[in-house]
Amino acid sequence: MTDGQELDIRHHHRLEQIREQARLRDQQRIRAEEFDVEVEKLRGENERELTRLTHELAIENRQLDLQYNEFKNGQQVRLEALQTAIKQQDDFFRHFWALDAEVLGLETKLIEKKADALIAERFSAQAHRQTMEAKTSDQSHDRMMAEEERATLSHKNELDKDNFEFRERLKITLMREFGAVVEEQIDATLDKLAREGKI
Repeated sequence: MTDGQELDIRHHHRLEQIREQARLRDQQRIRAEEFDVEVEKLRGENERELTRLTHELAIENRQLDLQYNEFKNGQQVRLEALQTAIKQQDDFFRHFWALDAEVLGLETKLIEKKADALIAERFSAQAHRQTMEAKTSDQSHDRMMAEEERATLSHKNELDKDNFEFRERLKITLMREFGAVVEEQIDATLDKLAREGKI
């Protein structure tokens, strides 16, 4: 083989190589363009999907906001209803406390009136007895005075004892009439009458 032929073969191979490289570059360029088209297509699809999801999320957020506001309003309504119920209950109890205080005052007055009546009855009986004793007494004045002096101490003791017994009987009578529920009121009334010197 001559040098010219060898040179032609080399030249031919070189041209083939250049053509092959050009063909490969064209294929790469076509593939790159196709890839770019695919990428753009995917990007467009992704952007559309993102837009759709963003829109759905915005709708869902609005619904959640509405539900939350509805819940908040419901809670506020329930709170106001509860406060109203508590105030009504409080007013109801205050009304009955006022009635109880009024009834208690009336019961105390009734106890005092009944005690006054029993005390007046006792004093009336004592006065009558003393009057009858004074009328029927036929002893002399001096003897009466001596007897009174002698009996003063025992009379005082008897009187204290009598007053104590009367107070206990009075208490029992009042408790029987007004009930043991107002025992403290009865004791307070009797103490008041004792301070006033009525018993």
